[in-house]
This record gives sequence, structure tokens and C-alpha cells, in this order.
Amino acid sequence: MEKTPDNMQYKSCGICSKLADKETAQMKSNLPEGAGKLNIVVDLNPFDDRKVQLRQCPGCRTYYIYRLIHDSSSDVQELTRLSEAEVANYLNHMAEHSKIW
Repeated sequence: MEKTPDNMQYKSCGICSKLADKETAQMKSNLPEGAGKLNIVVDLNPFDDRKVQLRQCPGCRTYYIYRLIHDSSSDVQELTRLSEAEVANYLNHMAEHSKIW
């Protein structure tokens, strides 16, 4: 399935339609079930316990950023739906930083 230019195809997706634009949960609780169905495309912070992952829906191909944020009182999970422009920025950033000279 191709995403529509206005990035609205997620509204009819069985996974993404059940996710808000931004989901937050303490580590003791969980993000909504659909969050676990997203594929990890790349771990943007692989050597750190503060996870930052680009994830994608296997159905409608919508992208998300998943973050595990540590603070003094508890750990927080955050999942944010990305616009096509935001996805392009992340992918460009990854391409620039993965070049071998």
C-alpha cells in the first residue's frame, strides 16, 4: 500500500488508527497494543540504553519515532507519528552520518 501525499492513510489502518499522534506510557505500564506491531527500521542510538528507534507500520507504512526516556523517578516510553517531511529528515541525517570516508 502506498501512503497518500497528505499522510492520512493511517486513519484507515487496523494498527495505526488505534494509535494517537503521540503516545506516552511509564515503563511499568505499556503503550497501546498496536505499538508492539510496528517494525523497527533502525535503532538510531544502538549503544545507549536510551532507545531511539525509527519504526514503521507493516500495513500502511506510516513511520514513528520510539524513545525510551530515563528520568530520576521513572522511565517513560514515547511513540510519535512522523510526517513524511520528518521521515525524510531522519533518513537524510542517517545517510549523512553513515558515510565512510
